[in-house]
Amino acid sequence: DRRDLPPQVQYVGPCLWHGSGQQDVPDWLAALAERTRPVVHVTEGTVHLREPVVVSAAAQGLGNMDADVIMTTGNQRDPASLDLGLLAGNIRVESFVSHGALFPHTDVVITTGGAGTVLTALTHGVPLIVVPTGWDLPESAQRVAECGAGVRIAPKDCTPQNLRAAVDLLLSDPSYRENARRVGAALARQGGPPRAAELLEQLASSPGS
Repeated sequence: DRRDLPPQVQYVGPCLWHGSGQQDVPDWLAALAERTRPVVHVTEGTVHLREPVVVSAAAQGLGNMDADVIMTTGNQRDPASLDLGLLAGNIRVESFVSHGALFPHTDVVITTGGAGTVLTALTHGVPLIVVPTGWDLPESAQRVAECGAGVRIAPKDCTPQNLRAAVDLLLSDPSYRENARRVGAALARQGGPPRAAELLEQLASSPGS
């Protein structure tokens, strides 16, 4: 709700892409959707220049909780190379799962704060735990925390115990999901790609363009 921007700046909301087979649902995910216990998704995004602090803490802290934990390592990393230790039966590790297919069945997302992951989670009304590891990620983490759609954990505080406590908090306090849904609805009202295309067409047809 900023009011200090020039009139040529317009918000259109998330421009997310889940096409070209990205919506395909693997058999294990279809079966997961039939269960009644929560689903927690853990991801460190697509660019990995640091130690896997988030997935490592999740592997240790979320084992044997009453939830299904889906961890993705990214196509550029072999899950076996991350030394995650012996995984509990409720944890599944994949290199990649389409967020468009997974997030409709997800109750909590744990992420480093990449824009695509954060916006997709909010679009689906899913609260977040954000562990910002660099670049613009602290900004995303702070926005999530300030709007009440999740919590922020500093990388140095991303211990198995703290991560487990944060998951328990988001699953037990409905206000986080309510706020995630509220923000997601506000984002949807901005119009998305159709609105962006409309504005570009107006710009292209305007005098002097």
